[in-house]
Amino acid sequence: MSSALDKSTGLTARELRKKFHYNPETGVFTYKFTPRCQSKVKEGDIAGYVRGGKYLVISIDGIKYYAHRLAWLYVYGGWPVNLIDHEDTNKLNNSLRNLRPATQSTNKANAPKPKSNTSGFKGVVKCKNRWKAQITYQQQVMYLGLFETKEKAHAAYLEKARELHGEFAHA
Repeated sequence: MSSALDKSTGLTARELRKKFHYNPETGVFTYKFTPRCQSKVKEGDIAGYVRGGKYLVISIDGIKYYAHRLAWLYVYGGWPVNLIDHEDTNKLNNSLRNLRPATQSTNKANAPKPKSNTSGFKGVVKCKNRWKAQITYQQQVMYLGLFETKEKAHAAYLEKARELHGEFAHA
């Protein structure tokens, strides 16, 4: 099976709309037809499966697509130029109000804190007996200072995040 997970193919909005219904409020795609090769799937069923525990993927004519990119194509009639960000960081929430165009940098800015984070706050790490605030911007790590508490360090991070990333700043 081919994969077009992060790039456009010859699939058009018109072809997509013939095969699926997309509900922009719920973000759910349903079949408008019964696929020939999948006897368990029928018209009206919800399309897609969760890939790697992260994104919803829909297979069309043997090619896999991210559902959020298909939602963009379905509604706006063309493939997104760059990335699509899930505003609430829930990669399974493909409602139209949750999707917005993003660059690599703004998409990363909206990411939640890494699982390896031990401070409990994005942009904050323990540094001896103090807390260091830092932020990454345009692939450069920026030092924001040392603070007595992790809350103060996080406040410095949030201030800089709002300045650099605007609406994409994520706590």
